[in-house]
Amino acid sequence: MGSKARRVALAALVAIVLPVLSGCELKPLTVQVLGWDAYQVQGLWLWRYDPAAQRFERDNAIQFLRDRSTEQFADQFPAGTELVLYGFATGGTEMPVQVKRSASDPDRVTLRLWYLRFTEPGIFKATTYNAAGESGLSSGSILL
Repeated sequence: MGSKARRVALAALVAIVLPVLSGCELKPLTVQVLGWDAYQVQGLWLWRYDPAAQRFERDNAIQFLRDRSTEQFADQFPAGTELVLYGFATGGTEMPVQVKRSASDPDRVTLRLWYLRFTEPGIFKATTYNAAGESGLSSGSILL
């Protein structure tokens, strides 16, 4: 088996086994990040709405590993695709994601991520963070 096939098989196995073993659920999540380069966005926090407390509370962080090489994943994407690695604050596998830049604003990017949800399904919002601090809660929300 070639190295590309092995990586694809390993990624598929992790996607199936990790949620079962850890009691979490793997959910697709698409986010749009403004100021990707201008603010050197390092990650985002997902916040789950707690009906009992009637507020959003931190759920899990996604870290963008912008300083790590994505070369080992290049053959899994079309040539010239911009990639960044990401992982979770709780640890685990680092995964590649395509960075899709807006044609009208190249500093606005769309990322299609996989999110490990350890809590019950609910309504989520996001904040982004960098070395200087954290943004306010997103105006939009998503059911995960």
